[in-house]
Amino acid sequence: MGSPAKAGRKLETWEAVTVAFIGAVFFSVMCSSILPMGRTHDFLALYTSGVIVKTDPTRLYDPDLGSQVEHALAPGIPMFSPLVRPAFSALFYVPLSWMPLAPAFNVWIGMGIAAALSIWYWAFRRFGPEALVYCAFFVPLGVGIAHGQDTAFVTALAILAYVAAERGRKVLCGLLLALLLAKFHLFLLVPLVLVKRREWRILAGYVSGALVAISVSVALASPQSYLKLLTDPRLEALSPSPEMMVNVHAIAVNFGLDFMLVKILLIVGVLVTVLSIPKDAPLTQWFWAAICGGLLIPAHTYGYDASLLLMPILGILTDATASLPRRWIAGIGVIPFPYFMTLLPKPFAAGPAILVVLLLFAIAWPEWFRRSVAPSSVPQTSVT
Repeated sequence: MGSPAKAGRKLETWEAVTVAFIGAVFFSVMCSSILPMGRTHDFLALYTSGVIVKTDPTRLYDPDLGSQVEHALAPGIPMFSPLVRPAFSALFYVPLSWMPLAPAFNVWIGMGIAAALSIWYWAFRRFGPEALVYCAFFVPLGVGIAHGQDTAFVTALAILAYVAAERGRKVLCGLLLALLLAKFHLFLLVPLVLVKRREWRILAGYVSGALVAISVSVALASPQSYLKLLTDPRLEALSPSPEMMVNVHAIAVNFGLDFMLVKILLIVGVLVTVLSIPKDAPLTQWFWAAICGGLLIPAHTYGYDASLLLMPILGILTDATASLPRRWIAGIGVIPFPYFMTLLPKPFAAGPAILVVLLLFAIAWPEWFRRSVAPSSVPQTSVT
């Protein structure tokens, strides 16, 4: 990925918009084949949760009721897809459940696209025209939308939380981070990093929001039913092979090291990398390192979850002072090929997981990378 300095001039807005449009059209056509599965799998689980919350929220995590509702909504589906989110998140899908499944899915996809385009516009304003090109070819965000997932909204919330902290609105940052508890397994490092760095104002907002989310969840459905669902052995059939995940577990599996000790050591390595970031490190360094490290730890991290890394990737690519190795890592992170390596046999399927590890190093410890290129004289907007 060449820097603006080597290109000799900044990319014109019309050029960036043209390339971004072509890229968006190409990937829209490619992702269109995923839409039918998204409607009857990922989105169906979210939609069903809204239906059940309206009628009998105490049975939100009852697999028998969930399976009955899903098969009534979409006859012929191959398997039951339960809600594996905290109960408070189901409230967001109640308005969609007022519509039939098909139009509700169309509205949901439209909302996801609108959220993605909002992220693009924000990236354009912050990082410049070239950010539009990078966004257009960044696969995880679009694939997540096509799967019927809430990827775009989660990514937007993470960016909003970062911007709030950057502007000194730290309590608001914490409240926004608390909303991310809807997918809490991806953000396990956030509270640890906040405590370690003594970000008390962010923690105040985070804890307040978390208490509300937990209270609402407990009021809707019993925690016991939620834990019972998460430990139901029948759910194993709903997850793809572990080598297809984007975490340290996938690395261990792909290289024939699927042992608990190896996984523990890899997780410890992630923790040490994130928690040892210097106290005087800038916000962009420790905030996004906590997000990136959080992707690597849980057992289930899908390729589209890497959408959360869009902002730090853009920050590195548009930073004139970033070293060449960091630019290469970020450049690889923005092209489609690495994310499709999960379709390859072992050990090549570990490609996306290894990429996330490299991105973690590039975000958390820029000092590890020798500054191999001179700073560009072209003005940049990145704060990385």
